[in-house]
Amino acid sequence: LKPGNIFLTRGADGRFVIPLRTDRSGQLELLGNELVFASEPSVVQGKKGDQDLGDLRVLRAGRIAGIVHDANGAPMAEIKVAADRGGMPFGGRDSTTTTDAAGRFEFRGLRPATWALRTASSKFLPTLVDVELGEEAERTDLVLVVRPGRAIAGQVVDERGVGVAGMKVG
Repeated sequence: LKPGNIFLTRGADGRFVIPLRTDRSGQLELLGNELVFASEPSVVQGKKGDQDLGDLRVLRAGRIAGIVHDANGAPMAEIKVAADRGGMPFGGRDSTTTTDAAGRFEFRGLRPATWALRTASSKFLPTLVDVELGEEAERTDLVLVVRPGRAIAGQVVDERGVGVAGMKVG
């Protein structure tokens, strides 16, 4: 568990106690990318007093990997690929990576979810693919094909910076 500036105690049975000041809030995280919580832990707020989070199930983290190539099958280097499950690619809290010289990309430390993979490049139109990732699953056979073109890309967010789905931009 990532305690930050908070003292953390753990029992041999997996129980833990985190003292939290009333003016603080936070969310539990696991260190590294080998294990993940099965579902997103709730935000904990000190002003609510003692809180029993119940059982927090931990899983082996999922992985998504693949290759980006053009319509002729040539691998494409230096293409940004984002993995998003909350509507906020490229700058959200999930993952962004760049393909290597062989066009390969990889995301580790993923929870079970439907992940939207999206490419971004100044030379190619965006490619969007949804990938269903089950518990402790790995998808390593993905092929994202990019097509030549230029695009203007951005994100519609509300006043809190949260992505807004279904908006039309012209």
